[in-house]
Amino acid sequence: MTSAVSDRLRLYLRVHALTVPHVEALLLLRADRTWWLPPRLASRLYVPEPRANDLLVDLAGLQIAETGQLGYRFHPETPDLEALSEELADAWAHRLAEVAGMIHDQTDAAATTFAAAFRFRKDS
Repeated sequence: MTSAVSDRLRLYLRVHALTVPHVEALLLLRADRTWWLPPRLASRLYVPEPRANDLLVDLAGLQIAETGQLGYRFHPETPDLEALSEELADAWAHRLAEVAGMIHDQTDAAATTFAAAFRFRKDS
């Protein structure tokens, strides 16, 4: 069975190191295209407000959300980002385990690499 998740989406998730909370935040903003503030996002994702704020800032930095006086809202800056967001929503709805597994695999790999830097070696 071949993967329904495109290489393009896999690359996007890997390059931008999106986490599950990032994806869930993106999907919430996409579904309700009104303005979001950190307290609202925090209550929907069950994360602390500072984490929700970081997620919103990250999505704005990725040009998926725009900022304004009223907060943040879903507004991809390019048609390609809009299409990737749609593809991600579809993959999350139909291939959740696969997408979540890809995200966790990259997180685990990054943590392993980071931890390796602190291993004591006999020759040191």
